Amino acid sequence: MGLLRDPGLGKTWGLRKNNIIGRDAVSDVRMPPHRDLVSDRHLQLRWLRGEWMLSDLRSTNGTWVNGRVLTPGNEVVLKEGAKISLPGVSQPLELVDAGPPDLFAVHVATGAHVLGEEGSLLLGEGGAAAVLCRDGGWSLVEGEGEETRVEDGAELLGGAWRIHLPEYGRTRKAPERALDLREARLVLRMAPRWEQCTLTLVFGDREVDMGARQPWFVVWFLAERMLKEAQAEEAERGWMDMSELARDLGKSPPATMYDMTLAQRQLEKKGIFHGEELFESRYGQRRVGVPPQRLTLLRPPSREAPPDSATGKGG
Repeated sequence: MGLLRDPGLGKTWGLRKNNIIGRDAVSDVRMPPHRDLVSDRHLQLRWLRGEWMLSDLRSTNGTWVNGRVLTPGNEVVLKEGAKISLPGVSQPLELVDAGPPDLFAVHVATGAHVLGEEGSLLLGEGGAAAVLCRDGGWSLVEGEGEETRVEDGAELLGGAWRIHLPEYGRTRKAPERALDLREARLVLRMAPRWEQCTLTLVFGDREVDMGARQPWFVVWFLAERMLKEAQAEEAERGWMDMSELARDLGKSPPATMYDMTLAQRQLEKKGIFHGEELFESRYGQRRVGVPPQRLTLLRPPSREAPPDSATGKGG
């Protein structure tokens, strides 16, 4: 995602599609009052046609990019590592990531940033809320897993956080001979002390190692429930209340939803199509979207219950 760093302040900003840099209180990248040679609206930095473009908004004391004067009214392309020098500021700002705008939130009172990961982020102590990409839009998850749509600039958790949302589309059609979750057997292996869970996808004679990741614990618990109820009617087997699933994981329901979304994103990153079908949902409940005959759980030798630290309990 686009990131601008100010080494003098020790601060990094997530970048929106359009950003104003200056001392004005409503600036997206706000300079502190003691930088009094910087204009209220000094610069504009925007994402345009796949590049970051910088322009001087006819500031009083000028701007330099990589040591060269930026002519007011002109717009220049910034590459990753570009240095922006401002009047009276000893260390230049740096574009440390030239990727496109992505998900982040700003704490309204302190200006602290929380950056998204894989199109998701957690807010509040203990994961009080999660913001997740859903069907090309964005949803806020709170309480027991209830979802509501959110828009760019919305203030969340009682106005404590302001969310910034990029354009985010994920609809893809699987090409012929693609690896498709609908055809995979899921093999989940729990380590002897329950400290990690690994996932392997099996497509006939081909295996895809998904590695050991925290989100696979969610898949494990839902797969375990599905296998226990394998003989029940298809429409009713395998469902878990979000509160029960979160309790088993030792997390809040929003944090559990966050892990579920990360699991789906990991499948997408590996080129697995229909990864969004890893989980199914109905009001207040979730289940794994894979039938029992395609689920294998390899348990650790010990039959002891997993310690709290194995699944993130207490955090």
